[in-house]
Formats: sequence, C-alpha cells, structure tokens
Amino acid sequence: NIVLLSLAMKTNLLSYLEFWGVNGIDSDAKEKINELVGHLPISGLCGLFRNYDAFLVEDQQDLTEHIQRLHSQYIKEIDGVTFVITWKPQVYNLGSRYGAGYYSQNHIFDAAGMQKARARIHLGQDAACGEPTTKPEKSPTAAPFTLPSSCFLSCSTEKCARPNMPRFLFAGQSNMVGHSNQAKPGLFTEILDILNTNKSKEDKISFLYTAINEAEEALNNTSLNEANLLYDMRSLLKKNKVLQPSAKVSCSFTRPEYSKILSCEQNLSPTACGSPPDQYGPELMFGHRFLTLNTEYKGKAFGVTKVAVGGSEIYRNWSKSQAGSQDNYWNDLVNAIHAAQ
Repeated sequence: NIVLLSLAMKTNLLSYLEFWGVNGIDSDAKEKINELVGHLPISGLCGLFRNYDAFLVEDQQDLTEHIQRLHSQYIKEIDGVTFVITWKPQVYNLGSRYGAGYYSQNHIFDAAGMQKARARIHLGQDAACGEPTTKPEKSPTAAPFTLPSSCFLSCSTEKCARPNMPRFLFAGQSNMVGHSNQAKPGLFTEILDILNTNKSKEDKISFLYTAINEAEEALNNTSLNEANLLYDMRSLLKKNKVLQPSAKVSCSFTRPEYSKILSCEQNLSPTACGSPPDQYGPELMFGHRFLTLNTEYKGKAFGVTKVAVGGSEIYRNWSKSQAGSQDNYWNDLVNAIHAAQ
C-alpha cells in the first residue's frame, strides 16, 4: 500500500507514514519499499510538516481555546486564571478515542510531551524541506515535583488542603480506580436497600445473593460468600449515612495517565472519588470504617489521596527506578505526598 500510494502521489511517503506510526514498518520492510520508491522525492511532504508545526498548541490557554472551539457544548466552566476546563458530567459517557471524550482525558497542557512532538515534526520537516529548523532544547531529566500541591492550579485552596489533617495514600490498578457500576449499574444502592429493611437474616442474604448473582461474570459460590460478608457488614452500611457526603473524611482521585494536576479534595461519598462520573473504590468503606476504629485518629478528620491507573504494573509504572520513563507514575505519587504535607 505504501508503494502504491507513493507511486500515485509521485512522492516517497515512507517517512510520512512512519511519522504517523503505521504498523509493520520494520527494517526489512523499509529496505523493500525504498528499492521500489526510494528514487521518488519527499519534498512534497514539506508543507505538511510545516502545517503540523504551526498547529501545535503553545500553552494551557492555547489548548483550552482549541478545545472550546470544537466542543464548547461539553464544557461546564473554564478557570479564568489557569484556563483549566471543568467538564459537564455527560462528557464521561463518550468514547475516549475521539472528540470530546478524548479531550476530557487530555485537556491539561503537557509541555514535555509537546516538546517531544515538536522534535519529531522538525525531524520530518528537516528531511522534507531540505533546511534545518530550530531545534528545541533538550528536555530536562524528570525529577520529583516540588510544588506544594499542583491542585492549586485548578482548585480553590480550601478544596486542596486542610492543614494538620492526616492523609492516606491509595494507589493501584482498576480495582483501586473503582468501577462500582461496571458489573451491574445500581447494585450498591440495591444492596443498601436490602440491608436497610426489616426482613430476616435469611431473607436479606437470599435477596443479596440474587442481586449480586445477576451481575456480569458472577459465580454462584462467590455471590453467596459476598452476600454473607455484606450481611456481616450491615452495621457499616446504613443507607442514611453511607450515601451522604462525609463531614470528617475527604478524598481526591488523580488519574496521572490523563492529567498531571492533582484533583480537588471532596467530601467522601459513593460518587466522589471513583471512575467518572459517579463511582467509588476502596476509599469509600475504608473512610467509614477507619473513622470508628480504636486508633489515635478515631473520630478525627482525615483524607484519602488516591492515585491510580487501570492495568498498571508495579515495576514499569510505579517503581522509583523507572521514574521519568514513559507511563511511569512514581513522580505523581511523590506529588501527592507533597500535597498532603
């Protein structure tokens, strides 16, 4: 296909398609392609690479204005100082590959990533245009964040930090992210409804089993075990308490694969700190239970700072030894700890 397109365009398109990450172009394929179309010029690509360079955004304001031109109907508000977007809840129901769904997960300006993109464009432009472009400065070695809290960029102070309040750092994969509605939407509320009735123990466990066993990929034995465990936890699952925002426990949830700015703290609730727009993770029951345990923190205000990425691996994605490499989130954990101080 590359050979046929190149012949039709009278331009060697190999470097252009490599730039866009077309699969299967290994060294053997390159050699074979160039045997057939290596004599064709690449000067026709010059204008394309120059256009790409011109379209790159320069800062957060530039990025936000670009998004606003395309998807203003999904934007709730824009911070007048930082130009960070707050999205309407419905945007999180959109697919994450294109359009507003993509931008809702990529709306924070990434200076280092943009510098890498510009460098790649300049390489293609140098080759196609036959004249060197100004090379960007080499990006510095990644280091732990030093700001006291990057959430100050998008949140008011009172939502970012409560002084002298202890916080617990939560990190992990998709279970930590919290997809509480994935297997069966509304299951948590259904469980609370069952546990907060005057039915007998046997009836409650039976109804719990039925509700849980209807969930996606549920198994009979595990559903029964979960029903019994939930019955034993009934004192913690008072509907008029667990559904309400906690007055003493706060939480924040940052997904560093989408944003490097720590999220605002919110009062702990089933819709505050899980997968958008309205789910929860382990922080919910931890917050309610730990508050009652006989520790030095009993009855005192505390927070949960959650940094999680679905499908991540400890060594590649979270270890200090890999800090600064692509898709490593060690520095994001450090940032979260600094914010808690």
